[in-house]
Amino acid sequence: MSLGLGARRTTHSWPKHRCLTDGYEPAGLRLQRIRARVSWPVREIAVRTPALCVGVILVIGCASCSADEGGPGPRPTDDRSAKETSRFSPVLGARDFVNGGEGWGTLKPSTIYNGGAPSGKVQNIRWTSWGGDAAEGHGETFIYRPEGGYYDEAVPVPLRAYSLGRCSPSGPRAYLQLSVRVPSYPGGPFGPWERWGGAPDLCRWR
Repeated sequence: MSLGLGARRTTHSWPKHRCLTDGYEPAGLRLQRIRARVSWPVREIAVRTPALCVGVILVIGCASCSADEGGPGPRPTDDRSAKETSRFSPVLGARDFVNGGEGWGTLKPSTIYNGGAPSGKVQNIRWTSWGGDAAEGHGETFIYRPEGGYYDEAVPVPLRAYSLGRCSPSGPRAYLQLSVRVPSYPGGPFGPWERWGGAPDLCRWR
């Protein structure tokens, strides 16, 4: 009887000291190994998920940046268009048409002046159809009194610039002729068209 009880005690106590190399694995150790296998992918996902999210955000951000860069750029401003237009628009005569003059060789001058008597100046000029075969203008000038001197008030005069060409082979396109109609007295009718100053052209005063 005692032998049988002793054998049972030996059977129950023997696995506690059995070597692991014999193929036996304690239940507690096996449970830890299972938990480790299960928790490893979870940790891997937990570590990789923030990086993945950051990568997705960066990709989306870069795509939007590329879309912005690849989209249509700003349209040319009106200033650029005006510069391009003025580049090919004609000027009025040559800059050195007269010594000490004003407005010559420029685009749509608001004042032209020969640099001498008041009657050789037209101011407050407003041009229309500039760039065409002929440009029409309206301004103000001063005219002689019959008894001498000038009237105190300026009188309106119409202008016409025409004959497109160049004063020199490398010079800009220019209106080479200018005609004006001048009244005999303030408020009077306009006289006939006359060339400006009697000059044959606006390239050089002769």
